[in-house]
Amino acid sequence: MNIVYLIYREVHYRILQRNPLITRDAKRYNDALKNALSMWRGLGYQSISYIFLGLFSAMGIAFTTNKEVISSMSVFLAILPFVFAIYITAIQGTNVVYMGVFEPLKMLPVKIGSRYLSLYLLAEISPSFVIVLPTSIVIMMKYPIEGILSLAWFVTGMLLGHVIGLTILNFFGLKIRQRAGKKEIVRGIFRAIFLFLFIGIFYAIVYLQDYIKEHSGEWGEFIGKYSLVYPFSVGTVFTPAYSFFLLIIYILVLFSFYYILLRKIWGRIVEPRIVAEKGKVSKFKAVKMGALRALFLKDFKILLRKTALLAGFLVPIYIVFPQIFFALSNGKFPEEQLLITLFMLGIFAATGTDAILKLESMSLDFLRTLPLRKRDFVSAKILSMCVVPWALGLLILILGIYYNGPYALSYLPLPILLPPISASISMLYYFHYKGEEIGIPDLRWSDFIILLLLIGAVLGAIGAPIMLGYLYLGEIVAAAELFILILFVRSL
Repeated sequence: MNIVYLIYREVHYRILQRNPLITRDAKRYNDALKNALSMWRGLGYQSISYIFLGLFSAMGIAFTTNKEVISSMSVFLAILPFVFAIYITAIQGTNVVYMGVFEPLKMLPVKIGSRYLSLYLLAEISPSFVIVLPTSIVIMMKYPIEGILSLAWFVTGMLLGHVIGLTILNFFGLKIRQRAGKKEIVRGIFRAIFLFLFIGIFYAIVYLQDYIKEHSGEWGEFIGKYSLVYPFSVGTVFTPAYSFFLLIIYILVLFSFYYILLRKIWGRIVEPRIVAEKGKVSKFKAVKMGALRALFLKDFKILLRKTALLAGFLVPIYIVFPQIFFALSNGKFPEEQLLITLFMLGIFAATGTDAILKLESMSLDFLRTLPLRKRDFVSAKILSMCVVPWALGLLILILGIYYNGPYALSYLPLPILLPPISASISMLYYFHYKGEEIGIPDLRWSDFIILLLLIGAVLGAIGAPIMLGYLYLGEIVAAAELFILILFVRSL
């Protein structure tokens, strides 16, 4: 446990040192250092921030004794720690390994050092468990045995997500690639498409929770039919004997696979797998391009090679796929829903901040040696953050045109303007400090809430005239806001 504690301190200390916004302020640096060097304090603050979401989730079953409603709500709530575990394990695991934190352990007589990586990641994941804990407590107060089983299933789901994240890390995050450039880009695109499809299927299921209470009887039958598959297996808690037996099978399979996986991951940390292939020898040709374009291309080349980082970068897909599912399943896509989706996509474009900045985990020190202006670095990151929202926004607009006719084409400026507005606000928030030093900001939960409020207020000024029926006025406001934000970015 001491090694896990030291890893936590080292990782968060390095993150802190790469944040010029904090290192330039002695008081803020000392305060942040206290949190960075205390695992219990850091995890405690995160847990407190999640408790409100947990209490809100528990209220859905607090005033009902209907077992079908409780089991159905538990099934969909179980998805949260599961997805969180996949995300943190795949993203943070890759980041920690590339930081070189495990280099000292390679010299020690450690048989399976990756278990320390796993325990560290589980510590980072643990605050998400607070989301489901109140629900288990509420179930225990009504049905003690079933409540304990639900708690056990939530823990198992978190471990399942952790194992899946380790699998992603093992196959995609621990390789040194030396393949021909164009072929590797094509392979990266195929991996990205596969991840798109996986998320699409997963969130199509999640979207069904909107009418759980109305169709709890039907859902009870559905959950019973697919009870062998997580998260539907959580719904078996009201048949305790069967649920306990299924839980034991899950635990045995998980731990067997987990042990094998840890050995493979440690082997790849000690001796990374080098993927290479023959290619035609060609003359080196230097291409002159601006800093903005070079940084933008660099980001996407890294993303396509490191599939594990794509999970965080593609967060806007989580917003869009349910809407696509809604349109295709109902045969309609109302203009109100189209507008709401475009604005949500604009707001959540800022969620790419975390993943796009973690791309620099290994290259930050090198970038600091270049004659690179901070404004060019920030501008390139804004463009990189907007690519996925732009593509998804145009896809949503095409659906809107298909279901509502050519008039929906009048919304075209919105999917183009909203994402860069959101991304610009996010980058200005983190890089508004004086000086040209480039760093990776400390992305805290409180900052994320402040950012959402700022972005919501700015986009609200665009949405207000649109709600009153003045679409073109709203689009003019959006263009004016983006122009002003670009001026601020270029003045950094």
